[in-house]
Amino acid sequence: MAFWVFLLFGQSQLFNNDCDVKRIGFQHYQEASRIFIATHGHCTPEIKRIAPDIVRITLPNGTIPIANDRRPLDTRYFDSSVLWIAPQHTTAQSPTVWIDIFLKAPDLPFTHDQRDELITMDFAHHN
Repeated sequence: MAFWVFLLFGQSQLFNNDCDVKRIGFQHYQEASRIFIATHGHCTPEIKRIAPDIVRITLPNGTIPIANDRRPLDTRYFDSSVLWIAPQHTTAQSPTVWIDIFLKAPDLPFTHDQRDELITMDFAHHN
């Protein structure tokens, strides 16, 4: 059984950058916890572990057009490896989106995939 938590973004006319984030979501599965990011436009994610329990997805030339959609997702009450998802962005000369994923345990393994305008990350459950 899967549980879904997500932010739903506005209409496509709001998206006008190279890489706009339309939706950030969380799915809890028996075998893993999935973070998904739906985008509009061409996005090339940079994914790295910035601390033992934090993974950051960076989307250069990206924005989150609707301010309310930059609010964090609190996933701590799920029996999953993901504690918190914190999106943010800057509108400086080169707009950038950061999505920090806080984990319940350090150094959890993860995989990622990108198909068209959907980026997914699967985190193994902690013991």
